[in-house]
This record gives sequence, structure tokens and C-alpha cells, in this order.
Amino acid sequence: MRDHQRFVIFIQSLLFLASFAPTLPSYAGEISEARIASYKKWAKGPMDHVKDVVLACSPENSCWGHWGDSIPGAKLKALNYCKQKTGKACRIVDVNLRSIDKLSSSSSTTRSKTETAPVTPKSSEPCNDLICGKWRINQGGYTWIVDIRRSKNPDWEFEAAWVTDGGFGYKAGDLDMRFNKIEEAYYEGQSYWRNALFALGWGSLSLSLHSQTQFLADTPCKGGNCVGTQKLGNRVGPVPKTSRPVGGSGTGFFVSSGGIIVTNHHVIEGATEIFVTVPTGEQLKAQVISKSASTDLAVLKVDYETDNYLNFANPGAADIGDDVFTLGFPISDILGKEVKYSEGVINSLSGIQGDATFFQISVPIQPGNSGGPLVNQDGDVVGIVTATAAVEEFYKATGSLPQNVNWAVKAAYASLILPSSARKGKRASDNPVKNTKFSVVFIEVK
Repeated sequence: MRDHQRFVIFIQSLLFLASFAPTLPSYAGEISEARIASYKKWAKGPMDHVKDVVLACSPENSCWGHWGDSIPGAKLKALNYCKQKTGKACRIVDVNLRSIDKLSSSSSTTRSKTETAPVTPKSSEPCNDLICGKWRINQGGYTWIVDIRRSKNPDWEFEAAWVTDGGFGYKAGDLDMRFNKIEEAYYEGQSYWRNALFALGWGSLSLSLHSQTQFLADTPCKGGNCVGTQKLGNRVGPVPKTSRPVGGSGTGFFVSSGGIIVTNHHVIEGATEIFVTVPTGEQLKAQVISKSASTDLAVLKVDYETDNYLNFANPGAADIGDDVFTLGFPISDILGKEVKYSEGVINSLSGIQGDATFFQISVPIQPGNSGGPLVNQDGDVVGIVTATAAVEEFYKATGSLPQNVNWAVKAAYASLILPSSARKGKRASDNPVKNTKFSVVFIEVK
């Protein structure tokens, strides 16, 4: 059997599994009309995976997809794959094959002269994007400072230049990266490679903002003999003024029908005012009625009645390997205030150095997820999402980057600080994800 036939059969088998499995491996491949129908059924199922798959279609509606990981670059990957296979400009479509993005693809992130492209700001214009400013780069044990600014090259929106002379022949002003903004908090472009002997040239780059002060970039090695293939950037200058930072934000969730909310203590610590946005969109002022700094938990009260709330699982009900998920509001200043879903497993029944207060979990979380519920497949809360491994400190201590090393406070500790007046009504939904979606709240503090 030819490799191409094996490839098509493998893709078809993955798409068949899509109607049954909650997640799929990250992969790209051609999608027939029959498989698009299967995809529709899966994407609109109870787990609501509409945003987990993107399709890129040629003018003849030969469609290609990238699915299973919800990464910001999924659009670009599907477009590149479609362009590679058909040789024609492709478009992004939704689950019903309606065009939602006319972005065209090429083998790089530069755009063809015949294609309609957004106007690239001139280098003399202020650089107000969150990626702009001075950053300390750590790659393979080497550290240097770059200034990210508007690019002088019309093919690129941004460029990163060395601030001072560095190793491997780099001089102040030399370009380290050049890239375009693909979507909010995600960039694609090129990174320049040198080694101790000679320049290796430009290689591919994909860069994601993790917060206003940190990014991580993947830079596959070009030419061999490269030191490190990931760049960790930490801001060393001010955040651009147009980012409109707030005092702080996080997630919480209702635990009764009477407006009782559980969140993390560090989310509301030091706040003079606390505002909660409930699922209806209404913003309410909250008061703290109980808190515990030692377990990083707090209980809030708002004047609000709801049928959507979460119950705590019985103590000891969670175990290693259990599937869990959370919904929350990560990096709201970048990703927006729409609730986000992520899932994983319980990796350990203890936290750092065996601390029994915590679970270690593989659920991907970001700043803003703090205070969100960690929910099991029965829809009950087993923990409260609390922290993720600090990338820079973890890298310094271990020499490697953390891979979904996160923690959640065990739910039993939250039960201890709930008021006896908390009352429960009849839950509106038995669907774990749906009930959780309408039970979580967005918290802002001043």
C-alpha cells in the first residue's frame, strides 16, 4: 500500500473517532464531505468543540483541517496545508463551510503581492501592541536584551533588534526576530540563527504571549549545531499604554443558589473593591465573607440568585489519572472575557514537596484561571485551580521548561470556610460542562 493511501486511511480513522472522543490528536489532513458531516456532529456535541477545529478550503471546496488542540496557530497550519496540497489560495470556513477568514497562505508568513493584505504600520508609528518594548531573552542558557518595534521592512509588522553587543557575532542593532501578528497574542515569522563559527540564516518562528510580561517562542534549529530551540522572553520595560491593564482579575464559581462564590485568596488580596461579572453579563459588587491565606481560598457574596452552581465532591473521591477540566477567564486583557475551557488529568495527590493541600494537574492554565473550579466527570468540584509553575524560575532550577505543571487546592479545604447559611436549590443542568459554564464568574479587583 502506498504511503499516500496509508495517510488517507489514517486521517479517516481519526475523523471517525472524532464523533466519540472528547479530544483528538493535533493533526492536519484532507476532509471529505462525509467526514465534514461527522465533524459537524462531533463539534456540536455535548462538549461543544466548535472552536477546536478549523477548516481551510480551496475555491473548489477541497477542505483541509487542523484539529484537537485549540492553539492560536491552527488557522495558519490549516491554510498552509491547503495551499501546499492545492497550489491555490484558500480560505478559513466555519463548521457550515461559511467563509469566516479570507487570509491566504504561503510557505512562510510573508504575503504574495497579488493577495489583499492588511496595511503594515510604518516604522515611525508608535508601537502600541502588547509585544512591543524591551525583553530579556533566555535561550539555551544564553541571555540578551532585544527591543521589539515596528519593522522597517514592509513584509513584516515587527522586528526585534539587539540592544547591546552579544555573543556569536551579534552587534547592537542586529535583528534577532521579525514577524507578523496572526491573531491576538500570537505571531509568526522568522528568527535569525548564528553559532560560534558562522551565520546560519533565518529560520521559522512562532511566538505566543503568555501574559503582558512574558512570551514563549518556538524556533526550530536551522542548519544544525544550535543551542536551544525555544526563546523565553521576560519584559524588562513598561507595558505599552494602550494595553489598559486592570488592577487584577481571576475566576470564581457559585457554590449555592444564594450568590456564594469561591475563589482564590490571592485573587482578591489587597483589593479595595471587588466586582463580579455573572453569566448574564451583569456586574455586581462583592464582599468577602470568609478567607484563608494559608490555603489560598476566599468566599465572596453577591446579591444574586442562580440555579447554576457546583457541588463539592466527597473528600478522597479524586485519584491519580482522573479526567478533570476547568472553565475560567485566562489573560482576559489579551484573550477577552469569554469563558475558556481546558482539560487534563490529576497527576499527583500532593503539591510541591509533597504538600497534601494540593493536587498537581496537567490542565493547561494561565494567569486569570486562578480561583476556577477543577471539575470531575460527574460535574463535582474536586479542587480550586491555584497556580502554575513560574517559567523563568522553573527554567533556572531545572534547565528545562515546565510542561503543564500546575496545582489546585483540594476542595475539602474550601468546604471548611463556607458559611453555614449557604443554601442550595435544584441545579438547572446535569451536563457537567454546561452547568460549570453557567456557574463560573469573572472577578475584577481594584
